[in-house]
Amino acid sequence: MKNREIIISSDEQEKRVAILEDGKLEEFFLERNKSRHLAGNIYKGKVAQVVKGMEAAFIDIGLEKNGFLYIQELLPETVKNDEYAVDGNDEPSSAEQNNNTGGQISIENLLNKGQDVIVQVVKEPFGTKGCRLTSQISLPGRFLVLMPYSNNIGISKRITDEKERQRLKELLKEIGLPKEMGCIMRTQAAKMGRKEFDRELKYLLRLWQTIKRKSVRKNAPYLIHEEFDLVLRTARDLFGEEISQMIIDSRDDYKRVLGFIKTLAPQLQRGIKLYKDKMPLFEKNDVEKQIEEIFAQQIVLRRGGYIVIERTEALISIDVNSGRFVTRGRLPLGIVQIARQRVRKSLESIMFSQCAQCKGMGIVKSPQTIAFKVLRQIKYFLMSNKKRYLEVCVHPQIAMRLFNEERSAINTLEKRYWLKIAILTDEHLGIEEVKFL
Repeated sequence: MKNREIIISSDEQEKRVAILEDGKLEEFFLERNKSRHLAGNIYKGKVAQVVKGMEAAFIDIGLEKNGFLYIQELLPETVKNDEYAVDGNDEPSSAEQNNNTGGQISIENLLNKGQDVIVQVVKEPFGTKGCRLTSQISLPGRFLVLMPYSNNIGISKRITDEKERQRLKELLKEIGLPKEMGCIMRTQAAKMGRKEFDRELKYLLRLWQTIKRKSVRKNAPYLIHEEFDLVLRTARDLFGEEISQMIIDSRDDYKRVLGFIKTLAPQLQRGIKLYKDKMPLFEKNDVEKQIEEIFAQQIVLRRGGYIVIERTEALISIDVNSGRFVTRGRLPLGIVQIARQRVRKSLESIMFSQCAQCKGMGIVKSPQTIAFKVLRQIKYFLMSNKKRYLEVCVHPQIAMRLFNEERSAINTLEKRYWLKIAILTDEHLGIEEVKFL
């Protein structure tokens, strides 16, 4: 049986989560503390613009860019003026009845400029685009996803046993889900009993009542409900019986996770561990190295072959090369056999040389990412080296970031380790290089 574990490392700059299977990195997640996580957040928004040609609307939710709401994602219930009364006994409007019967309704029949609407972020802003929004609110728990505006019942496709699916359907009828609401049984619901479902449903219904009350009292635009941060989302969505342990190196996050799990899944408390060793958590089992390999353009295979991965805006191309691998049998090409012969060098290889900074990737890490890595390296260095004065030499671009945006982090390290840290610049260093003097 494979050993799967979750390790969580947190500092002042970011939170990182790695899922390991027999010590090998399976998944990696990262969240910057200063960057707001928006997916799952629920807002009371105000219609900024209705675009009839696109059958969509731009919604002001208090961010720099307005969110985008398609008519397919709009439920009439969420725009009625009296919908948010806690008793919720309103009769459906004619527009709502028409929508439920499959009638064609224009976005202009449902929304007007300046109107309030309750929306949830389903896709975070990217580039010049704002958030993708929906009014089909969903509230995820460990075992259930409550859908206040839908009476549909669903079960995760990953639960394949038909007897188990039928058992879960029967349990759902027993726990008393409100008739006007629906829910989805998550994968973690498998083999769970009524007690767990009762506890979680009560929690989600209380949360929904709180959201409804806020939606009445607050003026748009307003953040009504904020989704959990990366640490609690990991505990809720990924930590289950199949995970041997969850190791956390931050005492504050350890306490938060322990309190959360104690409320929703107390049987899992024993699997949560606080990491206390001097060696950094992500240095153990070469996790840091494995994270770096995620972004490698070339992956060397065991028998001498290699894979080249190139990312473009439209697709990811994967080129399988035999390299040093020689066999008398048929070639390791897989499902589709592809062969091509190169008889001369490409113009690109003749006219250009590989970039010393990006190593052929076409992109380099952002100054923020590298600065955070430098801060971790300083902390790791000071754990094993007692210093009263430390000089750190980096590329000028990284030094500028450390001097300005990350100055407070440097001050924190100085106070914690009782020393003075001097940031020096060297334009001859690579952008990711660090020297301790």
